[in-house]
Amino acid sequence: MSIHSRIEELKRRIKKYREYIRELEKLYRQTEGGFKKIERNVQIPEEAYDLSRADKWRGILKDEGERLKDMTISNIKKDQALTAEFMSDILVTIENLHKLIQDCEEEIEELEAMLYAPAEQQM
Repeated sequence: MSIHSRIEELKRRIKKYREYIRELEKLYRQTEGGFKKIERNVQIPEEAYDLSRADKWRGILKDEGERLKDMTISNIKKDQALTAEFMSDILVTIENLHKLIQDCEEEIEELEAMLYAPAEQQM
């Protein structure tokens, strides 16, 4: 592979990596928005689920309501933990793509130095 074709290939890679970064940043923003919406509107403190004071919940119905409340809270916390982990993975992937771009740019600089070095020596 010639130096010129290698430089062009590296530039294509950089362009592709930047597209991936844009897509991941968009996905991160969307996920973060949903995560914050759940925190604001869905993840209500446990006291809000207190069924003991409601007259219609007695005996078995109250116990079933408490069980469902506990299950709901547990599922919300578990899903939020998975979402936070997913968001962290997105950020790590973006960081790795930036490193790949930097590696490509450094290789391009080295190749261009090799390409133009003989011409400078002849002057």
